Amino acid sequence: MDTHDTQPAEASAVAIIEDRAESTVRRQLIDRVWYFSVVDVVALLTESPSPGEYWRKLKSRLNAEGSETVTKCHALKMVAADGKMRKTDCANTEVLLRLVQSVPSPKAEPVKQWLAKVGAREVTAAIGPATTLTETRPAMPAEAAPAADWASYYRAMAALYDRAAAIEATLEHHTGQLGELHTRVGGVEEGLRILVERLGPATLSPEHLATVKALAKRLNQAHGTSYQTIYWDVCQHFHVSRIEQLPADQWADVVEWFARRIGPTNDLWSDSRE
Repeated sequence: MDTHDTQPAEASAVAIIEDRAESTVRRQLIDRVWYFSVVDVVALLTESPSPGEYWRKLKSRLNAEGSETVTKCHALKMVAADGKMRKTDCANTEVLLRLVQSVPSPKAEPVKQWLAKVGAREVTAAIGPATTLTETRPAMPAEAAPAADWASYYRAMAALYDRAAAIEATLEHHTGQLGELHTRVGGVEEGLRILVERLGPATLSPEHLATVKALAKRLNQAHGTSYQTIYWDVCQHFHVSRIEQLPADQWADVVEWFARRIGPTNDLWSDSRE
């Protein structure tokens, strides 16, 4: 398969999954940390009609295995399908990454990539307040100011430095976290390439496949060409290893291939639909 052909398909697959995650996964930013609805992520990964039940069984299994991941999930109120605020299990980026690894899904890597992008927003949210540190710096009192004013000034400065240190620590934590995220999703292109190769394009329907066999019979009757030769030639022409892999979007070309070989003097469909 031509890698130039697979790259747009891979990028499109990632974009579709990321768009779905962006629109369907509920999340809240609390103290500059994103918390995601676990059930929504499970629904995205599994396409399960009952993601809540799937999550309950997964929680039970993880608990039985002694995993601490479940204990790090928190019940937060989010808008439910009925428009009301209801509690649902939520997890931050780090915990959610571990949960994603516990769910067998071909969408796991694109979802991790999306989490990395949301994590970047998390860092941006942490950086934001730092830009205003100079604006919030307290004014220094005059030398002759009362001791109470100086005490208030030093308390404000201490709080400011504490805030700067907290932001710096948050940035350091999330920088390391993002590095880990990017490392984990570094193989997403290769994974998707393999997925696309395994899935391949949509193939012929059973009805079309039956028609191909009927046309092969007609070609055999018209010119005596062996079935083995017919199937070999058609597979070689469409770059597949067997007729079941003939691409659905080239159905018209498949029919034309048989028509040219059967010839205008023969009825293409005569005896081909018995």
